[in-house]
Amino acid sequence: MDSQTILTSPQTIGSSAKRQVIRFDAGVSPPTLRVVDWLIIAAASSALAWSCVVYSARRAFWYDEIFSWMMVSDRSLVHMMRSVAHAADDGGPLYYLLAWPWAHLFGSSELSLRLFSTFGLIIALAVTWCTLRRSHGFRATAFGGLTTFCTSPLLLGQVAEARFYGLMTALTALAVAAFAATANTKTVSRRLVVWTALAHASLTLSHPLGILYSGLVLAALLVWDTLHSRWRPRAYVAIASSWTVLLLWVRPFMRVAELGKPRGWIPMPTLSSLLSAYHLGSQLWLLLTLIALGTLSHTGVSAIETLPRQTRDERKALALVGFLIVQMPAVLYVLSHIAQPLLVQRYLAPASVGFAILFTQLASILEVRRGEDIMSGMIHTVWVILLIGLLAYPVIHARRSPPRYAPNTAVEALVPHG
Repeated sequence: MDSQTILTSPQTIGSSAKRQVIRFDAGVSPPTLRVVDWLIIAAASSALAWSCVVYSARRAFWYDEIFSWMMVSDRSLVHMMRSVAHAADDGGPLYYLLAWPWAHLFGSSELSLRLFSTFGLIIALAVTWCTLRRSHGFRATAFGGLTTFCTSPLLLGQVAEARFYGLMTALTALAVAAFAATANTKTVSRRLVVWTALAHASLTLSHPLGILYSGLVLAALLVWDTLHSRWRPRAYVAIASSWTVLLLWVRPFMRVAELGKPRGWIPMPTLSSLLSAYHLGSQLWLLLTLIALGTLSHTGVSAIETLPRQTRDERKALALVGFLIVQMPAVLYVLSHIAQPLLVQRYLAPASVGFAILFTQLASILEVRRGEDIMSGMIHTVWVILLIGLLAYPVIHARRSPPRYAPNTAVEALVPHG
């Protein structure tokens, strides 16, 4: 929990008579994560992993997952990479390079390959949490992180999909973490440059659209520096130069693009499909609950008004990159009408990192500094119940999901279970 300093009375202003009160909702985060942070991360990770187990018991591999299974089940890593290079599947090479040893270590069953995707989302949650806690309080971070990773219909669907979107989301979170470390740093160190370049290079090689997410993070950094009248080419080059790794895989990505010409399986997006991409689903009632709690508790001085300038700047920088990342549906909509259709719901999984940032920012705005009273105690209790519900939601959602069995029993017989 966070600590918060409040004055005992107006007469004590200017004196040393202050007392420390342990607060669940203090606005200023500690310099390092507390035990409660790791406990929530561990609980959320367990919930996501268990939901994957429940999903896998009710769902067989579907068409796209069969491709993943065929690739990573190959006995030869070199042969697998040759197959991927010839457009046997449409993912980036990094996924197969990581999933292949995972499959040969833990098996290539439905549960095993899906847990690899779950592990990617768990990393995304942990990295996003740590990034947000640099400038946000525990309660706001818990709301933003858990609302996104534990209730998003899109992410809960990807928890049990043996595809590359979990890895892609984790790498997007790492790129945002590198942005957060760079945004308000006066001197961009060599270590930060290397970290940034590796994060963006990995993101670029995770999926054909990985470079677009990397580009949005670069755009956020350029806008942020422009607003602060500074120019740091070292940071920009670290990101842009990482895109050169595409030279290693440009031919395979071009082959994948050719598969969609002249007619692919993705329909041309309409304005309605674009707006549906921003649909919050089950998260809407959580946002309404947050607003209601914030309205009831907003009887004191807003916590943001008492934050140090550096903390406020860190929050603004994160809000900027979060806002740009969630514009990926609009980017794909435009590219679909310029080149070929690209707007697919699961391609937007990495944009969830941006939603987590914006939800956390909203919760932080509603944080207040106040004394102990009956109302604050009741609100504190409601928050605890809400967080418990968020942690339980992935498993509840998995248990209520309809079963999905493969219609082709011949193909199903080839896939190992368990």
